[in-house]
Amino acid sequence: MTVSTSTARSADDSDHSSEVARPRDSRRDPEVLRDALQRWLATQLPADAAPEVTHVHLPDANGMSSETILFDATWSGEVHPLVARVAPADTTMPVFPSYDLDGQFQVMAQVREHSAVPVPVVYWSEPDPGPLGAPFFVMARVTGQVPPDVMPYNFGSWVTEATEEQRALLQHSAVNVLAQLHDIDRPWERFAFLRLPGSGPTVTEALAAHIRQQRDYYEWTTRSGPRSTLIERGFAWMDENLPDDPSPAVFCWGDARIGNMMFEDFRPVAVLDW
Repeated sequence: MTVSTSTARSADDSDHSSEVARPRDSRRDPEVLRDALQRWLATQLPADAAPEVTHVHLPDANGMSSETILFDATWSGEVHPLVARVAPADTTMPVFPSYDLDGQFQVMAQVREHSAVPVPVVYWSEPDPGPLGAPFFVMARVTGQVPPDVMPYNFGSWVTEATEEQRALLQHSAVNVLAQLHDIDRPWERFAFLRLPGSGPTVTEALAAHIRQQRDYYEWTTRSGPRSTLIERGFAWMDENLPDDPSPAVFCWGDARIGNMMFEDFRPVAVLDW
């Protein structure tokens, strides 16, 4: 099934460019967050778990489409390093018409269950904006290196400083992640919640539905701004050249790039940002 799906980076506080990647109005008081997360966590765990939240931290460079909160949570005597992914507030400049964080949660759970792709454990999805001011989900925190976005990883980073052999390993192992995703069995059934209007289980049906969705997104982004004749010619060409392919469509990661992966020894240890 052709399905579009859209963590934390580090940067020096003195680097103003890191703020480019942070949604507006996303700065929060860590102590207020700690109290809110601890109260909420108590509603998700057994009554005798006695959860305690500590070390709340917001990365200096956050994602464009959601906010990342890092924290530790202790319950039943065990420490759990966690990440909360929070939808942007209504006051931010939106990147998408809507934010389906629960859909991301379900995608990650399904990918983890039905493939060997290294997806972090997902714990809870909270659609109620009450606890943190917006819907969010919580997943396990993974340790590793992420190719930076600001500045891009090809401008003096651990990627450029690696040997040719190490970069080749990173490249091939990252592409292998895509192959594993495409190889997930029965995607039309397992990812039914991602089906687009008018789609179907074949390549032709799924691709046509995806193009319609992208056209709708283009109309949304240009509703109060300039239009692009180049993009519109591209849509026209795709309409005229849609392939006639009755083979089964596969599951596709819509934001596939190494900047959305975490690596250790140049192999992926976490696939992020769905």
